[in-house]
Amino acid sequence: MPLRRYLLLTLLGLFLGSACSAKPPEKLLFIGNSYTGGIRKMVTELIKQSPHSETKISFINPGGKTLEFHLKNKGTIDKIKEGQYDLIIIQDQSQFPALFPDRFQKAAVALSEIIKKSGSKLVLYETWGTRIT
Repeated sequence: MPLRRYLLLTLLGLFLGSACSAKPPEKLLFIGNSYTGGIRKMVTELIKQSPHSETKISFINPGGKTLEFHLKNKGTIDKIKEGQYDLIIIQDQSQFPALFPDRFQKAAVALSEIIKKSGSKLVLYETWGTRIT
């Protein structure tokens, strides 16, 4: 099965799983990099075609950035704190978690705390790692 189908099924499961709760998500924020930006069109279209087409979706996805970057970025943190999102989906740079697991974990945990304090739920979105040769 092609990678895009896996991704589509995963995102569909995420969204529908959230929809099974008492209240489906009305606002989503994706935080990551170009890999996250690469799914923008597909995710937007998927939600637009779903019963939850009124869901608002935002993206913060500058190319090549890590969760460490987002943790230190005032714009990202302000958007988390002020956005009143139901779900915030975070994604790190493709090689960073494998190459620097301690730094990845530290940034992910710190962002998780900020997200939790904002009243949002966290979803960790992982992409495939780029092969290092």
